[in-house]
Amino acid sequence: DDELSIGLIAFNEAIDSFDSKKGKNFWAYARMVIHRRLVDHFRRESGWKKRNIISLPDDPVWVKREAQLALTSFRREEEAKERAEMVSLFAVSLQEYKISLHDLVRLSPKHRDTKENLMRAALLFRDEPRLLEKLLETKQLPLKELISYTGLSRKVLERGRKYLIALALILTQREFAPLRSLINFPVGKEGE
Repeated sequence: DDELSIGLIAFNEAIDSFDSKKGKNFWAYARMVIHRRLVDHFRRESGWKKRNIISLPDDPVWVKREAQLALTSFRREEEAKERAEMVSLFAVSLQEYKISLHDLVRLSPKHRDTKENLMRAALLFRDEPRLLEKLLETKQLPLKELISYTGLSRKVLERGRKYLIALALILTQREFAPLRSLINFPVGKEGE
């Protein structure tokens, strides 16, 4: 990591200090600046004699490919950080309903038809603002209304309570929108 940072700083230094009027090749100049900064770094390090300094290739295509790979890796790391932050935020939101992520894993419906029925019930929170408002205010499922809308039994809704609340939050809260793509909701009658 240190060597990469020094190399990038040296590359930036080469960009800033390069003078095309002197008739030099930029890539040769950049290679020289990076090489010198790395040598200086290794000399400052206690075990510099044991290290081999890798010479940089002359090929600008190689440099471009390495830059693309570094950028791709950086983007993946950033996306992973964003997902981790989103899951943490989701876990905090679930705590308001006395639900943990462990509960969700343990209590998720095993049968496909039960899972699909609960997913359809969760879609009601998106489509019926009154239901969502009641859930957000009371931190409890509006069971009577859900039974009336879905025709599902009280027992099914109570057993799937934590799962249903988590789905409702994912469907209705903007900050959890990226999580929606991870869930395959059943197709409705109109193909939605």
